[in-house]
Amino acid sequence: GASRIVPFLSTRSVPRLSQEKTGLKQVRWQKIALEAARKCHSRSIPEVGNILDFKKMLQSAGEDAAKIIFWEEEMRRNLKQVLQEKGKEAIGDFFLVVGPEGGFAKEEIELAESMDYTSVILVRQI
Repeated sequence: GASRIVPFLSTRSVPRLSQEKTGLKQVRWQKIALEAARKCHSRSIPEVGNILDFKKMLQSAGEDAAKIIFWEEEMRRNLKQVLQEKGKEAIGDFFLVVGPEGGFAKEEIELAESMDYTSVILVRQI
C-alpha cells in the first residue's frame, strides 16, 4: 500500500553515488516497483523519487501525515504503542522512515524529533 518511496542519504549510508549513478538507480528502482506491483496484482504503483539528503527527505512528509522513524536505540516507545495512540486521531497518511544498514546517528533522530517525527522500535526490547 505504499504510494511513494523516497530514497535518501544519511550519515551512515554506505553507497555514495555519483550524480550520474543516482539517476540510473532511481530508474532501476522505479522498474522494480512496477514489477513488484504487477506481481502483487496491485493497481497502485509507488512513485520512486529522487535521492534526497536526510533533512529534505524529512521535509517531504505531508503536513497531516503521522511521521514515524524507526530507530534501534529507542527505548521508550515501540511501533504498536504509537499506532494505538495515533489510532485515536484522524490520520490520512503515514510517513515511515527506515534507516540505512548501520542505523541512524543520534543527531539525525534529534533532527527528526524536532520536526514532529516519533522515533520507535519495532518490538519491545527485553
